[in-house]
Amino acid sequence: MTAIPSGRRMERAAVNAVLAHLGEMAEVTFGCSDHVLYWVDEFDDQLIFWQRPGESHATLLHSDLDWDPISITPGGAAIITG
Repeated sequence: MTAIPSGRRMERAAVNAVLAHLGEMAEVTFGCSDHVLYWVDEFDDQLIFWQRPGESHATLLHSDLDWDPISITPGGAAIITG
């Protein structure tokens, strides 16, 4: 007999599944305590805003920019090319 997960465990499993899917899209790995926001703009571009606890900046991952990370700070966005 298979145990049925409690509501909290089912909720956490669903969140983990979404984070895993978004991570596969952007080729990153999100931690379970990371703050992650997914957005689709009016041009159907996919954006993921991501911040790890304790970091002073967030990261923007954008489908139209090949998911290259862009640091977002209180002073603005910084696009660093190498």
